Amino acid sequence: MPNRVHEDPRDIDGAFRALACAVCEKAVSDYRQALKTGDHFKIETMEKFFLSEWFYQLSNGAVEGEAVIEEVRRQWAKQKMLRRS
Repeated sequence: MPNRVHEDPRDIDGAFRALACAVCEKAVSDYRQALKTGDHFKIETMEKFFLSEWFYQLSNGAVEGEAVIEEVRRQWAKQKMLRRS
């Protein structure tokens, strides 16, 4: 039975791409949570991940880690300002 992500369960490349995407999405989610809670160790760890060769490989070079950090921080700052108003 095909899963929700891929039509063909034998599509190994597609499965690996989906897994890599899920890892990157989870990292962004964890980074947002770390910013929200002020967990400096986790923030530093996640930023190192986004700037790593491993993240570059997982994103297939399509996403710059620095851009992820900047965008998530921008969104977090915006949410923080909205909460204060």
